[in-house]
Amino acid sequence: MESTVIRTATLEDLPVIRRLFEESVYEGQTRINDTGADIDNFAEAYPEDSEKNAFWVAERNDEIVGMIGVQEVRDDVAE
Repeated sequence: MESTVIRTATLEDLPVIRRLFEESVYEGQTRINDTGADIDNFAEAYPEDSEKNAFWVAERNDEIVGMIGVQEVRDDVAE
């Protein structure tokens, strides 16, 4: 069985992250109001030293196969 590894995303991952996002929009898996602005401004949206915002990728066989980003919107809300 193939193992999936979850790790923090890096700037080098951005081309694949962008492709996965665009595919999810095309396939109707992304909310209509999700513009991808966080991906366009990745370094600002997910700074390496942030304790409140993070972006992870899932890898299988050295290929990114999934992703998720979480940002604090308010003190008690993240999305």
